[in-house]
Amino acid sequence: MNAEKGDAISKQRPASDAGRSNLITLSLRTRLVPQEGWITFLLLMALLISVVWSVQQADWVATDNLIAVVFWAALAGLILAKLKAPWPLLHLAGVVIGFIVVMWQTAGLTEAESIVLQVQEAWTRVTLWTNAALKGGISTDLLPFSLLLFIFGWLVAYLSSWFIFRSRNVWVAILLPGIGMLTNLSYLPDPFAGHFFFFLFLAMLLVVRMTMLQRISTWNRSRITFNNVRTWFTLNEAVWFGLAVVLIVALLPLKAVSPPQLRSQWEEMRSPARRLEDEFARLFSGLPARKTIPVRIFGPSLAFQGKIALSGVPALWVNSDYPSYWFSHTYDSYIAQGWVSSANHKLDIEPDGNLVSPQPYKGQITVSQSVKVGFSSDAAFLGGDLVHVDRKIQVKTLTEPTQTTNTKSTEVPIALDIVAARFSKRLNPNDAYNLDSSVSLATDSELRRTGTDYPEWIKTYYLQLPGSLPDRVKVLAREVTR
Repeated sequence: MNAEKGDAISKQRPASDAGRSNLITLSLRTRLVPQEGWITFLLLMALLISVVWSVQQADWVATDNLIAVVFWAALAGLILAKLKAPWPLLHLAGVVIGFIVVMWQTAGLTEAESIVLQVQEAWTRVTLWTNAALKGGISTDLLPFSLLLFIFGWLVAYLSSWFIFRSRNVWVAILLPGIGMLTNLSYLPDPFAGHFFFFLFLAMLLVVRMTMLQRISTWNRSRITFNNVRTWFTLNEAVWFGLAVVLIVALLPLKAVSPPQLRSQWEEMRSPARRLEDEFARLFSGLPARKTIPVRIFGPSLAFQGKIALSGVPALWVNSDYPSYWFSHTYDSYIAQGWVSSANHKLDIEPDGNLVSPQPYKGQITVSQSVKVGFSSDAAFLGGDLVHVDRKIQVKTLTEPTQTTNTKSTEVPIALDIVAARFSKRLNPNDAYNLDSSVSLATDSELRRTGTDYPEWIKTYYLQLPGSLPDRVKVLAREVTR
């Protein structure tokens, strides 16, 4: 009897071991394969890489490591999304991992030999860029821009993966990369539009995949039987349907037609973003231009930057009795990275206000001028010393203006050191404004006979040369201006 019992136990052991082995295999499969399936991760990666590809094709800066950053970010988002822990701790872990990966990839863009020296050089260059950003300076170093691309790439990929595998929210995974794609394409010429259609195709596949997974979850909760093979047929059908939709959209004629009022409202809405663009141009002046622009608008700084692609379309139509140099900004300080303006005094002038100089120049007359702009801008182009303009403007001066208490007065005394003027309301293409300007009729010989009794503000801001200035520079300056 005991022998028979022992034989029975020995016969049951292999079955028990096999069951335990199957449980271990099932557990490993559950841990290594997400419920959404690896096909979901691959579709997400393809979507993210399509955005990275558009950035790399633009060739703004060195971004060879951006795909690696996006991959590690998406993988970290997947792993952390499956952990049973408070989400603040998981996001903190994601930030730490992202900091390590981003700094590692950014340091690899430097020319130092060891990883320690690479990190030190990257940290130093980012610190210099930060100082320029805080103190109103100019930066031509492109490494900080690569760093920002890595940071944005990590955040977009990590959050997209997190929401996909944590809450099966596909719209975050499409919205964030979509914003990156459209932002990049907005600064690129039309031939790059094909990247968006490829992105749209992948986004459709990802939506179909996540919708199918949500239906499967609903069927499982309702204990409805279904064929898993059918889900693959659904994805296959989505591929062909998506290709057809993208092909039709790509072949449709694209012509932007919008009412003038809608275009004006859009320009007003974009005004905060446009101010950020001015700061962006100051801090990343080394970036090349990939898209032709009608005109180069000058702000508080003029950096020695990369290529500027102008469209060749007329920017201004001017009607004036006397020719003049038309300017939108002047600069009084030269630094290694470019020119900057130290003007920090502002004065708002109403349309009925006239600017009167406390020290009027000799040999000048007041002329009437009209200007029609061919682009959207708030910059006022001046063709001499401004006297009057028929729109409300804000002028910037080097010295504090001597003004009346009421800026709506018909006469506003102001020093003749206006370096820039901005309209209170942005002008649209083909808008016009009228102005009166004081222009000089003095000849070259008359100017040379005036001597060196210059106004104080000219001596302070434009003749503040050090005593150690080499004589060869003075000689060259005289030859150039002769």
